[in-house]
Amino acid sequence: MDGSIGEIGRKPTALVSAIRGVVASIDKEQPTFGVATMQDVVNASVSTQRITLILLGLFSGLALVLAGIGIYGVIAYSSRSARTRSESGWRWAPTRRCARLVLAQGGGSRLQGL
Repeated sequence: MDGSIGEIGRKPTALVSAIRGVVASIDKEQPTFGVATMQDVVNASVSTQRITLILLGLFSGLALVLAGIGIYGVIAYSSRSARTRSESGWRWAPTRRCARLVLAQGGGSRLQGL
């Protein structure tokens, strides 16, 4: 071995035992552990980011689907209620009265707080 780093024609993990033998012949006390290829090191370092981005993509896709369903529901409801305009007066009247009561009582409490 001339000490250079370069590409080899076979799997790099196949040379681990040969490299351990060379290291042991030089210094028997030198430990050799955690031998990995550079591709393995890179994959391990970006695995957390990769999982995070995959989850982000899945949840954003789910959000788009839910938003589409919601918009469809609003449009379907509004087109249905447009056909039943005569009923809408009966539906809105109690709501307006209730809103006036809530605002009047809430406004009085707010003025007392000042």
